Amino acid sequence: MGGVLGTQGCDGPPDRKIAAMVAIKVRIVLTVGVVAVVLAGRAAGVRGESLPAEAPAQWTEVGSVEKRIEVLEFLAAQAEANYERLRTWRARYSLLGDVGYSRAYVRYHFRADHPWRFIVKGLVEFVVDKDSGATYYRCDRKEQKHVDILTGKTPVDDPDLRNPPLLPWDRVVVTPESYLHAHYGRAFGFLPEVTKRPELLGRPLAYRDARSDARSDTQDPLNGLRVYTFFTFFDREWVWDDLRRMADRLRKGDPKWKDAWRKATRVYEAKSEKGNWYKYDFEYTSPEGTQIFSRILFSPAAGYLPVEDLNERKAAGDAKRQVLRHRIWQYKLVSGVYVPSYFKEVNPQSEEIGADIEEQVLLDCEVNKPVDPVQFTWAGINLPEGTVVMDRVDNVAYVWQGGKLNKLSSLAEGAQGRGWTRWLRWVLAGLTLAALAAIGLVAWRRRRAGSSSQAREGGTV
Repeated sequence: MGGVLGTQGCDGPPDRKIAAMVAIKVRIVLTVGVVAVVLAGRAAGVRGESLPAEAPAQWTEVGSVEKRIEVLEFLAAQAEANYERLRTWRARYSLLGDVGYSRAYVRYHFRADHPWRFIVKGLVEFVVDKDSGATYYRCDRKEQKHVDILTGKTPVDDPDLRNPPLLPWDRVVVTPESYLHAHYGRAFGFLPEVTKRPELLGRPLAYRDARSDARSDTQDPLNGLRVYTFFTFFDREWVWDDLRRMADRLRKGDPKWKDAWRKATRVYEAKSEKGNWYKYDFEYTSPEGTQIFSRILFSPAAGYLPVEDLNERKAAGDAKRQVLRHRIWQYKLVSGVYVPSYFKEVNPQSEEIGADIEEQVLLDCEVNKPVDPVQFTWAGINLPEGTVVMDRVDNVAYVWQGGKLNKLSSLAEGAQGRGWTRWLRWVLAGLTLAALAAIGLVAWRRRRAGSSSQAREGGTV
């Protein structure tokens, strides 16, 4: 979970675990955000900017360890029950993001001398069927640009900078048997199927692999979409697992550190018309004087799911806390399931570039409605006409035409003396000739050096 609940692991020194946690940033597959000109104001006001307006002002501390454990386990049970009620989910989210590039980074990669922002807008669509274990998603880049922070202008007019890929794969399907992925790339001439069919050169390229070859973040039907679903808080960890791990630390943690965890962990509650709010607070001071703070709010109006997660740090001697990460959520109740309708994350970086900001907004969704199995096939991916499909499970190459796969050849047949093996033989032959030439050159230089040395010696006798 954000803050302490995200620390992976075993019981140990709180300062080491938290220091390790704050050093790790959640890997975001698609960075998305807002306009750069508001960054400075947003970064400066992050602590109070997005605090839920309906959050209570008066809180009562849950004093006993047993009661704290009870609250944490209650929150875990609520979150898991909400997830279990979700069987199918079709949704679309708009994505906005703004990421900072430091002056040193820009100087090294782009040969410019000002810090930049990379601003991008996108749209993600996904379909999940938990019962069949299948997932489909696609991500489309709608708009993107680089902005010079000092001038506010677009600094370059380079297609490679205007159109970098946002995801390794544009469209992905993962089923219990297969991993289908449509690549941004194009069919190259070294592919044997393209060697035999030159008209396929440059066509869109897609692959079918075994499910075991799928990227690790697509293995679980929903956890693979954690960037968009927000059922996790810290890189593959379900929120309820984090909460239960925290409860276990309070209940039966390593005796050496249990007292420290209990002292650092506080739970609060506040009454409201819709039920009790809960607040998780963690505050720890290291032997060096560095303070770590974490606050997470859980709202009864959101099914006791988290609505805010704030992580801060204060070094010894500093007058103010430094925000490490701030996240807020809003939810919508659809068919008895709370789904995220809005998400925002702010990660302050430096005074030079401000903060990285991510914002996602739900456009539409359906929950627990039947899903046509065709959705998890090549037809569901809706490949562009003429796409070359390399089936590396059945070892066959196809071209997608007329809404179906048309066989080109066996991959094994195409590799017999053609395509990449032919190129490989030429490369190996070239390397061999180069090596022989290098050996000959070294031997010639040595003989020449020996002759010169003998001549010099003869001249001095």
